[in-house]
Amino acid sequence: MRKPGWLPTAIVINILRPSDERNPGVKVSRQDVVKISEANGASFVSLPYETWSPTWEPKIIPPFEVIDGQHRLWSFSKSDDPSFELPVVAFHGLDISWQAYLFWTINIKPKRINWRLQQ
Repeated sequence: MRKPGWLPTAIVINILRPSDERNPGVKVSRQDVVKISEANGASFVSLPYETWSPTWEPKIIPPFEVIDGQHRLWSFSKSDDPSFELPVVAFHGLDISWQAYLFWTINIKPKRINWRLQQ
């Protein structure tokens, strides 16, 4: 019997807006834009394809940038085992300086939880 796995820390990504540029003048293709909408206090994400295919490729650049968790994410990219759930925290339209700040905060600033205080 195998236990399904999960990872307790999230993959942190940035979703590019149509106006965001990477490398001077390079933007996400209109066909690859991720649409974010809100209704009744909830946010909805619409991906740039109807059905996921492992052969999907962006026309120019990917609409997502991985800020943190790339090693965990890439380790599953060739896996045939779908039993792991990867939690994701998504930001929308962050510039490079905000992404660098988040990466630094996540990886340098965290403090360990003192388990003795929880008993």
